[in-house]
Amino acid sequence: MPENTDAQQLLQALSEKLMIIRLHISYPKLQRGIKDAIVEIPGAGEISAELRNAPSWQLLPREWREQYQAIDTSARKYLHSQSVQPKASGRVKSPILVDLDIIPLHKAEEIFNTLGEYATQMQTVHDAFVEIYDELLDNLRDTLSDTVFDTLAGTLPTKKSIRDMAGITWGILPINSGQVPNLQPIITQLSEIQQKLPVGADLTEVVDNLTAIQTQLLSPTQLDTHAAKFAAEASRKQLQSMAESLAETVFTAPRQAFADGVKHLMESINGGKQIRNGTLDIVRRACDTLRNFDFVADDVLLSQLDQVEMAIADTTVKELNSNEELGKQLASVLENAYNKANDKIATVSSLTKFRRIRHD
Repeated sequence: MPENTDAQQLLQALSEKLMIIRLHISYPKLQRGIKDAIVEIPGAGEISAELRNAPSWQLLPREWREQYQAIDTSARKYLHSQSVQPKASGRVKSPILVDLDIIPLHKAEEIFNTLGEYATQMQTVHDAFVEIYDELLDNLRDTLSDTVFDTLAGTLPTKKSIRDMAGITWGILPINSGQVPNLQPIITQLSEIQQKLPVGADLTEVVDNLTAIQTQLLSPTQLDTHAAKFAAEASRKQLQSMAESLAETVFTAPRQAFADGVKHLMESINGGKQIRNGTLDIVRRACDTLRNFDFVADDVLLSQLDQVEMAIADTTVKELNSNEELGKQLASVLENAYNKANDKIATVSSLTKFRRIRHD
């Protein structure tokens, strides 16, 4: 039985802590190209089609567009606040992970329930829009000439089809690399038990069936030699790239978010700037991110996280702006936390330790 690769082991370990999801949000945009349109500059004449983008109709009324967009923005903003994104680290090696969100497994139910609430809001708005869709078309007919409207109407969805054009859904990308299970220890154990059973008790058939299953699982895909080698090497590279990118993102992004958050407040205090509630909120969100992914932090950094959370828990901007000594004390706590979170050696050490624990 061949041993699992390092990439497989790392993905298996991460799958016990994380989920990877892709959020999909849709709603009718009702943008349509204007057929046979002529674009002119006053005094300069027509611009040829080769030198311009085709002009288009923007048919979704502004008030509806803003309602759809507000829910879209809120849902994405919420998800990003609860996750880390590979593209944010700036070192994504795996295209598989682009535009995905990595969430902590223990928060998945809460996150999915909240996204479900946004989905309900989207559906409510969309149901209302569907009800006035015929009215929208009537208004267009009154605004445009019959010839133009008839040309445009042929490209627009019917009221029946537009009902299915909005929604918020998400897909889950499996992290587990699909390792082939090793049944040999079970087969060996059953064979040993067989020898100790009383006469008449027979496990031979069970052992034979498991042996046949193991053989089938390990049988190579029937491809010609060149294709098999190419497929195996391409899969190995993708798996390795995904594992390393995922691990680097997860062990870097939460620490970096925490470091950036405390640094922003620390510099504001030391620079004598007026502290606002938004500045404190940045730190609170940074603390939440690191807390959600606390398995990437060592005990020293977690201790610093505790101190920052306690320091800002009951602190108000009014106190910070009026009490210089309180500001200095908080700045000192933030500086210590920043130094620990920004320690690149500690980041690498945490990932190395995580690998070692999972391999033992």
